[in-house]
Parts: sequence; structure tokens; C-alpha cells
Amino acid sequence: GFCGIFLPCLLACKVGVEYGECCCVPFLPGALVAMRTGLREQLRIKGCVCCDWVAFCCCCPCALCQMARELKSPC
Repeated sequence: GFCGIFLPCLLACKVGVEYGECCCVPFLPGALVAMRTGLREQLRIKGCVCCDWVAFCCCCPCALCQMARELKSPC
């Protein structure tokens, strides 16, 4: 939603905290892909690391919104 499109940095921080990490972790290179992969495996969602990487490279706001939804984080 709104946060993913207009405030992706804020949503990344919220997702990081909801995932159980420091709010600064999403700004480390590769951390969002690692969190997405971990969340996908934790929730047994089909996919692969390559797909996680492509999701963030092609549409980071969409990938963040998906993660927020899976974590049930209000946006």
C-alpha cells in the first residue's frame, strides 16, 4: 500500500522490527533479501533465493508490502 510506494524506507524499518531485527538492518546490503528468504522458509511459502532477489530488484516496494502482510504489520 501507501507506505510501500511513498515511504519504503519507513516500511523497511517496520518490517525489520516485526521480523525481530534492529530497524537499521534493512539498510545493510542483502539484508532484505535474506529476511524475505527467512520469512518465506519460516512460513513455508514456495520460492527460491533467486526469486526473492528478483522481487527486491524489480519492485522493492511490492516485496516490502508482501513481507509486511505476511508479518501482519499495519502499514
